[in-house]
Amino acid sequence: MRKRRDAPAQSATDPQQLNPHETSEFMERGWLFYSHKNFESAEADFRFVLQREPADVDTLFALGLTLKALGKSQEAMTAFSQIDAALSSIEDHQRAVMLARLAHGHLNQIRTGEWNLEKEVWKTKR
Repeated sequence: MRKRRDAPAQSATDPQQLNPHETSEFMERGWLFYSHKNFESAEADFRFVLQREPADVDTLFALGLTLKALGKSQEAMTAFSQIDAALSSIEDHQRAVMLARLAHGHLNQIRTGEWNLEKEVWKTKR
């Protein structure tokens, strides 16, 4: 799994100016593309990272958000659904729980139009 960095590897606000080599740099550029609403380029960078790190939770989440923004609901659901299986790689239990809840919320929103996390958060029956 890619190591987290405290600071970006390259600092630029225009993703077109970046020339990534490491997966962390592709992630950074992907998020910059995403923030500029260049979702197609963001998708390409996130998929590139997943080719090298197929179970990276952060990348799966980023790809899910990007696919959702592109209106590719089925592909977004696939990315968000893969997160649960990859959560065991996260050492911080609270972070893993939060990512799971976020992924489930996005899945619910795609399926039903509502975030609806009562079962996951408050342990109630739906």
